[in-house]
Amino acid sequence: MNKIIKSVLFVCNLNSVRSVMAEGLLKKQLHSVLHVESAGVKKGEHDNFAIEVMSEINVDISEHQHQLISDIVNKDFDIVITLSPEAQHVSKELTRYNSWEIEYWPCYDVSNFHGSREQILSSYREVREQINKLIIKKFIS
Repeated sequence: MNKIIKSVLFVCNLNSVRSVMAEGLLKKQLHSVLHVESAGVKKGEHDNFAIEVMSEINVDISEHQHQLISDIVNKDFDIVITLSPEAQHVSKELTRYNSWEIEYWPCYDVSNFHGSREQILSSYREVREQINKLIIKKFIS
């Protein structure tokens, strides 16, 4: 029997790119039926490339409020989806304090990618599409 999911937390390293994209994408699809948040292992800052590629698909993440996973350990989520090895490790450690179901979606870290502006944007678009496919597979299909 499948558990009904009503709340989702996405976690990555800095809560600047992958987890913020995932939060925005899932909210665009299912905001009316799911509570969705994102957090980071460490506090990040707004990433202008992430903001730009999300705005291409009419998802505004420019006002995202960054949060640390350690600050929300007392919140209850039906599923925590981690998007980096570090986030997976920290989330597993935190399950001692809560009953989170954790699922790992390995996603490429574009934050250290170098190249021309268009190459960087292209790498961000690839990650956005990778995350979107995983969201569709998990929550839509």
